[in-house]
Amino acid sequence: MRLLLETDADAVMKRIHKILTNKSKNPFKYRRIQSRVLSGEEEGAFGWLSVNYLNNLFPIDGGPIGGGTSSTTDDSWGITELGGASLQIAFIPSGTLLANKFPVKVLGTHYPLYVHSYLGYGQKQILKKITDYLRANNDGQRSIENPCMLKDDAKEDGNVTFRGTGNPTECRKVFRAILGEANCLPQPCGLGPVYQPTIPRKKNFFELSAFAHTLMALGILNAKSTTHTVSDITAATERYCAKTLDEVKQETGRNGDYLSADCTVGVYMEVLFNDIYRFSSTAEFNSGFNINGGVPEWTLGAIIYEHERRGKDKGPTGPFNTGESTSDAPRFHSALILVALLAFLAHGVSVTGDGVLS
Repeated sequence: MRLLLETDADAVMKRIHKILTNKSKNPFKYRRIQSRVLSGEEEGAFGWLSVNYLNNLFPIDGGPIGGGTSSTTDDSWGITELGGASLQIAFIPSGTLLANKFPVKVLGTHYPLYVHSYLGYGQKQILKKITDYLRANNDGQRSIENPCMLKDDAKEDGNVTFRGTGNPTECRKVFRAILGEANCLPQPCGLGPVYQPTIPRKKNFFELSAFAHTLMALGILNAKSTTHTVSDITAATERYCAKTLDEVKQETGRNGDYLSADCTVGVYMEVLFNDIYRFSSTAEFNSGFNINGGVPEWTLGAIIYEHERRGKDKGPTGPFNTGESTSDAPRFHSALILVALLAFLAHGVSVTGDGVLS
């Protein structure tokens, strides 16, 4: 949605308003101000809230996982999330935060959260940046080698065919050229002109969304283990990218465009974590689709944030414990249903190039 032209985004929102104001389709109370396009920073912050809630950071009795006992920032998890269009990072730094602060308060405790969203650096957009870069550096050629694609894979893009060579070393060079050099004020820098405070050496980080899918494809994320290092990502990517497209199909039983994309994103993660985020060499990460029985998604964090914003939690009671007040419950459950409806609409409503809804 954030990549759409304003007119196209407005058309989508009008369709959403039309559906949600139709009592035959949505029996719940609804006002137009209750739905809008999330900012990238909100998406990152809500992901952070979700992961830390499920990891028991917040002292919420009776929560879905029993409630936490700690509210210190040192115990908090950082998150990085790769969507289709954007890349998010959120964590609490150990020093003074000079920019990109996202105010978060849960049960009276303030968390000095750093959040940044890089629009245009999600999975689909980074794949496009690679082909745009290769096309620009091979002017006029109709067949171009793509080191970030699996061997024997080929994709047509306009009048150009990109052919995979499965070469992580050359793919890293492409990524470093695309991501460029950091140049920001204040410093230190993240990607390009963006300030990013130093990530604490012992900070736990959780990788969300497309990162998790790639880690599973690379064989890092499985039922036995979710913990890994950047070195693990590098080694697994080298093994995966060395295979041909047919070998990956035979070994995994999978088909589709994302087989080569897993090679690309594996290299992206390595360069991003080493060069841009600058994680320590000993940093360990976790990923997956389940934390203590809960699903780490931004929607859960959005509900927590919205409830806190409205000032409903004045003490140990509230929608997070079994002593939920009857006055708060309908609002909380309506918010949950509304988020679910919007998620459904996001998948069910499409916009054509001329802005017509389909």
